[in-house]
Amino acid sequence: MTGRFRTRAVRRIPGPLLFLVVVLAGISIFELYRWIIPLQSLNPLWHEVTIGEPVIDSWLYGGRDEEGYLRFYDQAQTIVVPPTAHTFAADGQFVVIEEFSSSSLTFAEPFEAIPVSWIAIGGVGFLASLWLLFRRLRRGSILSGGSLRRSPLILRHKPPFTIAGKRTSKRFRASRRPHHSKQ
Repeated sequence: MTGRFRTRAVRRIPGPLLFLVVVLAGISIFELYRWIIPLQSLNPLWHEVTIGEPVIDSWLYGGRDEEGYLRFYDQAQTIVVPPTAHTFAADGQFVVIEEFSSSSLTFAEPFEAIPVSWIAIGGVGFLASLWLLFRRLRRGSILSGGSLRRSPLILRHKPPFTIAGKRTSKRFRASRRPHHSKQ
């Protein structure tokens, strides 16, 4: 009776899937915290400067003027940007303006300004498409959901082989009955 009740084998979660779940959970917690406290800048890729600190190379943030425009200055030049602008470009480079006040500016480099949720959605889509591709390749079919034929196609019909009017199959089959010789 020992073999009557067998314990069921526990199937482990594959490593890549577990890694994906952990990464998505971390990103979800990050985004949830950002939605709960929207005024707090939690993105570590954003940079915050105050008046007189560099934004691009030698371009410094000069605060806001009386009309609300953002001021940036270099040694001899001053650039005024409207408060509705989302980017600041100077010396062939640009940054994305995330938030600003009269004394501080929060900005990000172009690739660092992409929202984390977009990166997460793109990553999940990419990994899901790779998983589907490898799954279909393992099954033997790329374009269709079914599997490839395992047996070769018969292109023409061959009549069975006959010896003296007696039909035989293609394979030789030995008789299981022993032959008794007549004497």
